[in-house]
Order: sequence, then structure tokens, then C-alpha cells
Amino acid sequence: MKEYTNEEIKARLVEDDYPNNDLVLGGVIAKVRNLGPEAKTMFDNWYTASAPIPKFDIEAVTPDYLRERYNMKDAAIILAYDWLTKSPKEASRLIKKGIK
Repeated sequence: MKEYTNEEIKARLVEDDYPNNDLVLGGVIAKVRNLGPEAKTMFDNWYTASAPIPKFDIEAVTPDYLRERYNMKDAAIILAYDWLTKSPKEASRLIKKGIK
């Protein structure tokens, strides 16, 4: 993944409907910086080319499920994918229970 500045990541997240709030965005940027390899590639493709999020199904959680149930945008789906790949059982249980 290309090394993006915090300001570049912040600007792209705000374009994707994240609130322009430094406290919220600081936490999201930290998560972006810690993405696993597959999620980093997904983020880079989305960032540079607005590439669609690839299909995945981890513990019955899919991009469509996240969009429909939680109205997630692409950046949030990438973060959810990363969490699901790192802790599939815990992440899917909490996602299905409800994201607060």
C-alpha cells in the first residue's frame, strides 16, 4: 500500500461520508494504518481508483449485508473486512448483534 499522509486519508474518508471530526477520524486513520495485507490492497484500490469492494463472505457477513443492514460505505466495509479476517468469530458475532 502506498504511504498516505493522515491528511490524504482524512480527505478520502470525508469524501466517503465520514464525519469531519478529528477525534473520530483519528481512530479510523489508526485502523487504516494497521490493516492486514489483503485489506491494505483493498484500501489502496479503493483509494486510488474507487475500485468496487470485492465480494467476500466471512461467517455470513458480506459487503451487501453491511451496506443493507448498517448503510456502511466502502471505507467502513474495508475496516470490517480487516476485523473479520483477524477475528472472524468475534467480529461476526458483534456485527450481527449490532454495531453501535
